[in-house]
Amino acid sequence: MSTSYNRLYRASGILFSLIFVACNMGSVENTGVNGGKDNSDNYTGIPRKEMKHEDQVYYQSIHTPLCYRTGFDLQPPVIALNTQETVTISFDDFETNIKDLYYGLVHCDANWKPDNLMEQEFLEGFFTYNISSYKYGFNTYQPYIHYNFQLPNSYTKITRSGNYIVKVFANNDPTQLILTRRFVVYENQVDIRWQYKRPQDPEHRTTKQEIDFSILYGSLNVPDPINDLKVVLLQNNRWDNAIRNLKPMFVRDRELVYDLDEPNIFNGINEYRFFDLKSLNYNTPNVARILKDTIPYHVFLLNDERRPYKKYITSFDINGKFLIKSDLANDPHTESDYVWVHFYLPYDTPIDSGDIYLFGQFSDWQAKEEFKLRYNYRTKRYEHALYLKQGFYNYHYAIWNDKSKRIDETLVEGNHFDTENDYTILVYFYDIRANCDRLIGVRNLNSVKN
Repeated sequence: MSTSYNRLYRASGILFSLIFVACNMGSVENTGVNGGKDNSDNYTGIPRKEMKHEDQVYYQSIHTPLCYRTGFDLQPPVIALNTQETVTISFDDFETNIKDLYYGLVHCDANWKPDNLMEQEFLEGFFTYNISSYKYGFNTYQPYIHYNFQLPNSYTKITRSGNYIVKVFANNDPTQLILTRRFVVYENQVDIRWQYKRPQDPEHRTTKQEIDFSILYGSLNVPDPINDLKVVLLQNNRWDNAIRNLKPMFVRDRELVYDLDEPNIFNGINEYRFFDLKSLNYNTPNVARILKDTIPYHVFLLNDERRPYKKYITSFDINGKFLIKSDLANDPHTESDYVWVHFYLPYDTPIDSGDIYLFGQFSDWQAKEEFKLRYNYRTKRYEHALYLKQGFYNYHYAIWNDKSKRIDETLVEGNHFDTENDYTILVYFYDIRANCDRLIGVRNLNSVKN
């Protein structure tokens, strides 16, 4: 495509977007521009699906779902009860007809199982409500509508702490699911003290990280503290490798002490790989080239290296998260475009222990089919392309083992005690009067900064 034609194409696209927004059209004819994907579904035909109690996208036109503490795009969705704190839920829809979308909430126990509370037991106001905040993507090759809303809000108030699933669905039909996201609401009822250290076992001293801690529950009425208090440990806000079912080593004067040796250790893994799409005008670190002769653009990353036996090197990362950002945008969420990003991982022969996936927050910390790499026998490397919104991304390569049903990052990335990781300690209390798990304490720590 010539430079003059490219400019004409972009100018005509901008003019169309301005006319489209100015006319305030409720629905438009499907453009078919979906990064090479079919965009022909009509939203009235959204299939009914069973809800999963995890982060999940149920409808193919939905992209870049986010859930974070409002005002802090890189902060996990953890908020305090009865404060002004809220979580923001946002996503892009490649179908450019406005959908009749609603949200609802499910209260879950410490293991993310619905606890069968009635909605009036944890909510005040409207239990479901229409999502009316949306904007069209502006000056982008990829047409999309950006939806966002906050919880709690003036229509829906949360009255109980604990684990929550927010579900977004169409046409006021909870079975016509669009997406689900997890967030937690906590109370400050306990004092959590912690210690980060190297494991005692010589086998783990150079590869794993140990979190010891104690819980002081003071005047809180806990009839059976060993069984009524449940602790969950998170690494980098991941739920896939959360540590649960910990029992204290001993109890002393209303304090539970978890000075353990084995069950409270995590793989240190390695610093996350990254690439920067905030600007498409030049090659940023780890970007080999940007192809602008096609719409959408294609970004080709440098060949990645296997790191299991490499010496640990400190590097800046955001611990597996991603940040939507464009250097030229006033509002990055509505002015950032989508591009194809090509990944390459050289391997002499394909591995036989499982499939390799791109892994991080952008994959919902899951081994999803759309993130699986394929082996190219001609180039002797694993390859894959993802259609991603502009921003700054972290990722790992992970192997999914079908036999163990577990994800393993260490076989490709390595495993180091020195790696910088974020950790979260969550303390739940089973309140028999409320018949649910209350989240009565949260403590955040970092393996390097604290």
